[in-house]
Amino acid sequence: MGSSGINAEYMGSSGINAEYMGSSGINAEYMGSSGINAEYMGGGSLASKSDEYFQQFNLIILCGRDRNAQTRLSKIVRGNGKGTGLMVCRTFATVARIFADFGKHKFTIERTSLDKHTNTQTKETKLFEEDWVPIEQFWATSKPVMDKAFRRRLKPCKVMHTAISVLEELEAATGAIDAASASSAQCAELAKKHGEALGLDAAALSADITRMAAVWNADIAPVNAIVGGIVAYNALVYIQQKSRPLKNTWLYDMQRGEGVEGFLR
Repeated sequence: MGSSGINAEYMGSSGINAEYMGSSGINAEYMGSSGINAEYMGGGSLASKSDEYFQQFNLIILCGRDRNAQTRLSKIVRGNGKGTGLMVCRTFATVARIFADFGKHKFTIERTSLDKHTNTQTKETKLFEEDWVPIEQFWATSKPVMDKAFRRRLKPCKVMHTAISVLEELEAATGAIDAASASSAQCAELAKKHGEALGLDAAALSADITRMAAVWNADIAPVNAIVGGIVAYNALVYIQQKSRPLKNTWLYDMQRGEGVEGFLR
């Protein structure tokens, strides 16, 4: 997934509607005997769709889109009162980030216990209801929450998350990111603001910003496959309401060999 991700809208006989928005130029339609309708839309289809269009879906998956698009979809799903879920994923060559906002979500967890006296197993299903946070709150994560989510052993992930946030803010302000963006005065100002707020090493943050700016929205097939699998798995978990879906971010760095889930709020 990433800038080459396709857009697909799935509406099946199960009553589940999901909207997948990427940024490829692929356009296709498929209507099968299974009763599932799939519509693939590329390019500028997001801007051409009204807010009302997105309110019909149970889940929206936004791939390879900038922060302006993320903000728009977040406001739509949070404001429609339907409880629509939102997943956002982006890849930057060897780096990827997934975010999930499932609002107030109910799900069940099945636990099995063993009676030692009779050697019999008993299954118990419990219902849970939890709150996820909107993406705007996710971006404003404080240092204590960041430290608790990723802990000391995963310190590089905090730097990587912040580097993505810095470049996304810069992209929203300037309209594009390239290798030269990392050395701009505006980028340095944003890096200083975020780095100091989270107590990050300035040199490490600068190195990650430079690395990701050079490959902004670039795609590497193995990373895309991993991201696609995790997104698909959590989409099914959310729709089926069995087990807790992603809460609320997953970061991956192929060069460091690290992939970690953390709850940032």
